[in-house]
Amino acid sequence: MSKIVEGASEMRRENTDAGHGTARIRVASDSQANLALSSALLWCHYVLDRFNETRSAPF
Repeated sequence: MSKIVEGASEMRRENTDAGHGTARIRVASDSQANLALSSALLWCHYVLDRFNETRSAPF
């Protein structure tokens, strides 16, 4: 799971300065956008599943 998060953050930082709010507009390809969305959804589903597992009865 940590590799997915690291990869998404690296994709975000690629070809940018170290700071946020750069003046230029970045364009992502459709495949990059789909990968970012899919990885975010996967992470959210995992976190929600883990949350529900800890709340369920221990039997």
